[in-house]
Amino acid sequence: MNPSVNTHQNQLKVVPPQPKPPVQSASDSPNLAKPEKRPSINLKKWLLITAIMAGVGYVTFIPEFPHSVRGEADITSTSNARQDVTLKVAGVIKQIYVKPNQSVRKGDKLVQLESQEIESAIANAQTELGKAQSALQDALRLVENLRANHREMLVLEENARKAANRVQQELASIRQGNYPPQIQALERDIEGLYQKKEQLSASLKIRQQRLKTIKAVNQEAGSSVIPAIRVDELIDDTYSRQGELAELTSLISRKQAQIQAFVKEINDKLTRAQAELNAATAARISVEENLNAAQLVVKDRQRHVQELTAEVQRQLSRRNQLILVADTTGTITTEDLDLLENTWHPAGQKIMEIVDLSDLTVIAKIRQEDEKFILKGDKVKFYKQGELQPYTTSVENISSALQSDENQIKPIWTVRLSITNDETNPMKPGMTGYVSIETRSMTLFAKLKHEVLKVVRPIFI
Repeated sequence: MNPSVNTHQNQLKVVPPQPKPPVQSASDSPNLAKPEKRPSINLKKWLLITAIMAGVGYVTFIPEFPHSVRGEADITSTSNARQDVTLKVAGVIKQIYVKPNQSVRKGDKLVQLESQEIESAIANAQTELGKAQSALQDALRLVENLRANHREMLVLEENARKAANRVQQELASIRQGNYPPQIQALERDIEGLYQKKEQLSASLKIRQQRLKTIKAVNQEAGSSVIPAIRVDELIDDTYSRQGELAELTSLISRKQAQIQAFVKEINDKLTRAQAELNAATAARISVEENLNAAQLVVKDRQRHVQELTAEVQRQLSRRNQLILVADTTGTITTEDLDLLENTWHPAGQKIMEIVDLSDLTVIAKIRQEDEKFILKGDKVKFYKQGELQPYTTSVENISSALQSDENQIKPIWTVRLSITNDETNPMKPGMTGYVSIETRSMTLFAKLKHEVLKVVRPIFI
């Protein structure tokens, strides 16, 4: 129901006569003021509500705004597209074959070194090798001489063994009754002498018996029946035959002594042959021992020569370290290379750097609170220091390492970017700039909230 209508109806209602009340102003009458202000209050309220709802809807439901993250950046070479050329050995740089900003290919000669230490080591190794080779030749000659001597000793030993065997067989044959011709002749002589001795002994016995009979007859007769001259002749003959018998006995003894002497000579000959055999065997063994020792010396010296030969080769191979070559294709980025010539440098010193400028890496530093918006593959614009034309690339990797600002604690995240170089205006490692990383879009409310937190957070850290 309309409030104005209700007001008029209340004013037309019939009531009993009453005293007239005091006249009040319009502002003092609440019933009269309320109908006039109510429409104005409702309108403002609805306008405020509408404005708030519109603002919330605008912030919440309007299209998202683009968002980007900025940070300082340094240009560096890609890890697998660079080479730090360092000296493998200490020496004097005699010649540099490249110049700064020169393009090189893998295998190109870069630097020629000269090392007195390497040359001295090579000369010493070659001298030692020469001495070892000479000593080896001496040992080889000694081995050859000992081998020849060993062959002679084998022949002598074999001849001595054969001689000893012959004498031993001869002695064994004698012991078995198989006499040699000399003994057989003596045996025949002895046998003949024994026969003569028997005959002479028998004849002597007969004469002795006659002489005994004559003496008995003469004694019995009391006179010399048989003349004395006959008796004397018989006695003389007996003595003569006794002498012959003694001579035969002596001759037999001499013949037997000859046989014994012959046998003794054979025994002595066997002893000498066995002694010669033992001496030859001992000489052969001695030569073999010397030969074995000499062969061991040869093996040891051969091994020493092999070791020294390998050492010479190793020292010669060190000359390869005096020539430095490129291990990768790229561009020489080191300046003032000519100042390095004819100067000495220690081993391990870096003298130049080769970088593949077509594939560089940008290391960008961003605030920690911006890290959550960055994803691998996000589009990146890199602005080189002092230039407005950007290079376009994408996020390659996001590091979890934190760094702190020198002045205050501001956690920094690093983002690694791979960038293709511009041949007309090439970049080099060491250059600086900044990046703008285009992240996913966000609403105005989220963007405002993020920016406010970036300002407020360092205050409370």
